[in-house]
Amino acid sequence: MPNYDVITDPGQYYETQFASLYNWRKNLGASDQDAYRWASDNIYNGNNGGLGYQVYTLPEGENLIGTNGKLNPHAKLGYRDGEYYYTPDDWYDETYHNSFRQEYNVSVSGGTDRLSYYAGVVAQTVCA
Repeated sequence: MPNYDVITDPGQYYETQFASLYNWRKNLGASDQDAYRWASDNIYNGNNGGLGYQVYTLPEGENLIGTNGKLNPHAKLGYRDGEYYYTPDDWYDETYHNSFRQEYNVSVSGGTDRLSYYAGVVAQTVCA
């Protein structure tokens, strides 16, 4: 079975969220520059549609997402809060790295001259 189409890294996730914030602001009538500034200011703000957390360290004065909509090449994955250094977990890899998917389909049908019936069950399992 083919794998699901998923976001493969945190950079893609932030770019997608940034585009959503940017487009929302543009649809409200903001200029390109104002929409970019607003999305940049709110990418981490969970109250305004942002992600609510940061997983990148940036050079002073630089934005996470450039005006081209792509992740800043100077952004470093992981950040320090003064005491600890954090990096995001790769949940897809943790879930599927040694796993397999199976799908089972069972159906029963039949009938008589006065009655017909059909029942089906589909089950999918992911084993890690």
